[in-house]
Amino acid sequence: MNIRNRFARSQGISNEIPNKQLASEIVASSDEASIREILQILHESKKVDELSDGLKVLEMVGEQNPGLLADAFTPVFTLLQHTQNKIQWRAMSALSTFSFLHPATTFDNLGVILDLMDQGSVITRDHGVKILIGLYKEDAYRRDIGPLLLEQVIAAPDNQLGQYAEKWMQVITQEDRAKLIRVLEMRQPELVNPSHQKRISRVLLKLHRSQKNFEP
Repeated sequence: MNIRNRFARSQGISNEIPNKQLASEIVASSDEASIREILQILHESKKVDELSDGLKVLEMVGEQNPGLLADAFTPVFTLLQHTQNKIQWRAMSALSTFSFLHPATTFDNLGVILDLMDQGSVITRDHGVKILIGLYKEDAYRRDIGPLLLEQVIAAPDNQLGQYAEKWMQVITQEDRAKLIRVLEMRQPELVNPSHQKRISRVLLKLHRSQKNFEP
């Protein structure tokens, strides 16, 4: 299989249908050879379209079977520092699907990820938060990651605030739950859009209910 020829942009197609089909085929057959070929393309290619399509395929594979990407950390992580913003957020999106397989390596390289979250697009930040939550699940890193997640919630744009809180509250500890409640209660009155206010109200209701379940 010539992977390059299967990429959407190689076929002159501007949507993701060919990439989605390729990813599905790779997952269905646990095609590690094709994964290796894509990783080689990421290492060698200078073409933005090839890099973008390769990363998109890996992201879709990672969403379905992240175990196939056990060897993908370094090739994908390297592209976080690409000069093109599109490749940076594509790389962050792909990395967020399998970084939990490499918690120690992810934590050791967290500075690069955090810098990119601060400087990059909304998509970059969203997937960066997903990476942080993956680390938060690990006992060894929770104490360090909790404050970083809290910073993301404090600084989140209004339309991202609910999403970040909802994702974090699925795995949050009792101690951090109280901190998250305080931040959301602080931010809620400042929200202009009624839909954002309602979303945070629902999140707070769930957080308060779960908090009571832990009270003596």
